[in-house]
Amino acid sequence: IRMILPIWGPDYLKRWLDLTFAALRSEGNILYLNEHSDFELAILTMAADVDYLRNNARFNSLTAGIRIRFVPMDEFFPPQGKTPYGVPLTLAYAKGILDLGDEAIGTYVMLWNADATIASGSFKNVLGRIRDGFTIIGVPSLRVIDGRARNVLYERVDKDTGILSISSREMMELANANLHNTAGSRILNEQGPIDTFYFHQLFWRISEDCIAMRGFLLHPLCFRIERIMEKVLCPVDYGFVTEMCPDGRFCVMSNSDDFMAMEL
Repeated sequence: IRMILPIWGPDYLKRWLDLTFAALRSEGNILYLNEHSDFELAILTMAADVDYLRNNARFNSLTAGIRIRFVPMDEFFPPQGKTPYGVPLTLAYAKGILDLGDEAIGTYVMLWNADATIASGSFKNVLGRIRDGFTIIGVPSLRVIDGRARNVLYERVDKDTGILSISSREMMELANANLHNTAGSRILNEQGPIDTFYFHQLFWRISEDCIAMRGFLLHPLCFRIERIMEKVLCPVDYGFVTEMCPDGRFCVMSNSDDFMAMEL
């Protein structure tokens, strides 16, 4: 399994190390994958950021025992001005796959977003789906208000180990209390305006502590590469799976008890 994680910029890297990467180290996540599979973490970043990470004591501590590969992505940024983040993000995922070379076919890749904070045990359950014979695993995403949820999560980081451990139920409770407007404004059976440009997710309030979602767009978290996509023709959410795993056996992790991640 190769986990592909694009991230760039020293300020953003620090925020990632302090919180969202700290959650990846919790029980049943990348340490479990590292122990029970041939696991590698591929970090797609700017060349200047590689030195920052290699010389960062916290990064070296959190990645101890894990095979790390740095893949530079400087070519995806214009020499002047800015580009929408989705462009280098998509190209980075594709480069992380092409970087596998001859070993790509048959390899499972996990496309991970550096904004996402994962609940303990989630990736253990993903590996269980792989062992059940699924070659494409999709997951929903749930956005929360960064400025409110982040402070609560910081308090949960273990001061000695630097690891953030939080159960799926606890994370869902936190998300439910801090839903981002892109989720809250799509809850169809609550009083209040329904406002969105496109409805790729629709929500229903079942009870105070339970919501249901109908998703028309899922994050392609994990899939087995069956053929190489030589040219990127679509955003990562809209076609990577069918381009690279056209005959895959689909699975959706639809219960937050099995897989829970918040996008800050």
